Amino acid sequence: MKKVILILSLIVLFTGIALSEYLVLYPDGFALKGDSVLKNSNIVELEVIESMLLDSFQSFPQPSKIDYNPSQEFNLENELTKLVGKEIKWMQEDGTIVNYELISANPVLLKSDFGIFAPKEGIPVFDSISIDNDSILKITYLDKSAKLDYSYLFTGLSGKIGYNIFIDGKSNATVYGNLIVTNNTTKNIFTDNFILFSGDINKVESYGGYSNARSAMLYEADSFAKSVSSDSLEDYRLYSLKGSYDFKPDKTDIFGFYSAEVEYEKVFTYSGYYGGGNGEYTSLTQTILIDKLPREIPAGNVRIYTDFNNSKVLLGEDTVSNKSSGDSLELQMGKSSDILGKYEMLSSTQVGKTVYQSYKFTVKNLTENNKTVRFRTSIPRDAKLTVHGVEYQRPQAGELIIPIKANGNGETEVNFEIQYSR
Repeated sequence: MKKVILILSLIVLFTGIALSEYLVLYPDGFALKGDSVLKNSNIVELEVIESMLLDSFQSFPQPSKIDYNPSQEFNLENELTKLVGKEIKWMQEDGTIVNYELISANPVLLKSDFGIFAPKEGIPVFDSISIDNDSILKITYLDKSAKLDYSYLFTGLSGKIGYNIFIDGKSNATVYGNLIVTNNTTKNIFTDNFILFSGDINKVESYGGYSNARSAMLYEADSFAKSVSSDSLEDYRLYSLKGSYDFKPDKTDIFGFYSAEVEYEKVFTYSGYYGGGNGEYTSLTQTILIDKLPREIPAGNVRIYTDFNNSKVLLGEDTVSNKSSGDSLELQMGKSSDILGKYEMLSSTQVGKTVYQSYKFTVKNLTENNKTVRFRTSIPRDAKLTVHGVEYQRPQAGELIIPIKANGNGETEVNFEIQYSR
């Protein structure tokens, strides 16, 4: 069995010695980078990612002064301005290089033995150029302690989670989870302590999201979930992905971080509101029900597949919110053409402030096999409820669920009444 080492890279340069670092990837396109260093003096220089949020920088001890020097992009006019009044090499379209005196950088004016002119073709040739590609924080401390702990938020490193569920058409399924990380910064981002943050946190601004890029598959099925551990933090879930990680600029990496074997039930669902439907048959939704998840899962997109003639065929897509271990999971695949439902209000009367209503839901099963149907409707939270002849669930005051066994080649009806005040 091969072991896959996953690498994610961030270069942090500083005046000191690295002790420990970590990277926390949040939803919605931002991340937290932290590290500890030993400082040799009261002034420390840290190379940071150019998309850092300056107001998020924090360190212990607290700094007395911070100077920020952002990275610089190559600017042709600036380079030419440095050479005004000096001799410059100019390459013609045929590759010939001629020396001229540079008179002006904007517009470009050159001087030859025949006078001053504006070149209509060619490009300048530089013996060397000086570009500062590093974003540097120069930090001054009054505290003389040797150790410095710091962290900051930055944008441009985004994550997305996708799950593939393979069902066997009976009751067993395998769930695989992929973490997709895109580095839209200009830096390699490296860490030995990669943490995936799962949860919906409040933010004061949007940091952008996942974007497509070329991708590399960095996993094997055998290695799923063997290097992932999870912990709770203030009612959030954090996943620690062990190993070394190296994310290259403008690249998307995809690797497996989750796998589980689960049991499922295939049902057909109808969702409506009290007041009834339109009285016409509509297609029911094919739904996968997983009663208990063996492990917690972060939110993501889900695709459901099954085998057909030795091929994996897509049956549908859905999304899943953050789920804890032991939670149930309901995934909708798509509409059925053979299992139909009709929701009707049979009567509605009001006596004083009390409303009395009766309803009927009819399932039409056009197949030869019996099917399981889940009828779900809203009801008033204060309603008194009567359901005739079948078991039902009321998971919350304003929701009614009725499981129905729909016989093949036939129709099955359920009736219920509600009584509520208005």
